[in-house]
Amino acid sequence: MQKTDMIKILANLIQLEFDTVHVYDTAIEGVGDDQMRHRLESFRQTHHAHTEDLAEAIKKLGEDPPAPARDLKGIIFEKLTAIRSKTGTEGALKALRTAEDILSRHYHELVPENTPKSTNHILKKHLSDGQVHLDYIDLNIKALSITPPG
Repeated sequence: MQKTDMIKILANLIQLEFDTVHVYDTAIEGVGDDQMRHRLESFRQTHHAHTEDLAEAIKKLGEDPPAPARDLKGIIFEKLTAIRSKTGTEGALKALRTAEDILSRHYHELVPENTPKSTNHILKKHLSDGQVHLDYIDLNIKALSITPPG
């Protein structure tokens, strides 16, 4: 794989992780349970750390990483998250589930098999973190959907 192709992939993942951080910011506001909110804040921080890991990987390839910025796609997704979060914890979790699913899908689609070993390790760790997030979110969505309000 060409170095420029790898840098482009890593830069795209930085932007996606950055967008996901903002989705978490918005969704967390709709979560009423303090313990769950705390856990989701830790997931948000993990995504922030992912942007730093990816930026460092680009530096190791000899380039300056792009500074992530809010883009139209991220803003639209954040607004949709805000709407879903207004319905409460379940809506916020469903919005986060969508964000995590999109991010996971992009990691699988963007990351080729022949990435350098050090970069591949980072990307596999990020995928693993995302799966932990998805499992937690799915478990709580299921619990909320079978628990009568009250």
